[in-house]
Amino acid sequence: MFATYRDVRLRWQTAPASVTDEAIEAVLEDAEAWLRASYPQIPATPDENLRKVLALVSVSMAKRALAATDRGGITQQQATAGSFSQSTSWRNPDGDLFLSGQERQMLESALQDFSADRAVSMEATGW
Repeated sequence: MFATYRDVRLRWQTAPASVTDEAIEAVLEDAEAWLRASYPQIPATPDENLRKVLALVSVSMAKRALAATDRGGITQQQATAGSFSQSTSWRNPDGDLFLSGQERQMLESALQDFSADRAVSMEATGW
C-alpha cells in the first residue's frame, strides 16, 4: 500500500469513531488498486518523491470515501420545522474513490518527473 491507517489517522484527526483501522486499510488497498489501474506507469518501487505523492493522494482518497459514512460528507443540509421537511446533499454519497483535479495534476507531474529521472541517453556508433 502507498499509505497506512496510521497515515490516515495522523492526517484526519477528526475522523469519526465509527471509522475503524480495518476499514481504513481496506479503503487504502482499494485506492492503491484504483491508482495502479488508472496509472499503469506507477512503478513497483516508486522513488521517495513519487512515494510521498502516492501516500498523500491515497490518504485523501480514503478520507473522502470514508467521510461518506459520516456527516463529514455533507455539502448542504436544510431543515424546516413546519411540515417536517429535511433535505441533505452529500459530496460523495456512495463513498467512491476519485481524484480531485489538483491531485490528478500533482500525481501526473510526479510520474513525469519519475520517468524523466530514469531517462537514459544513448548514441549509436559505428554506423
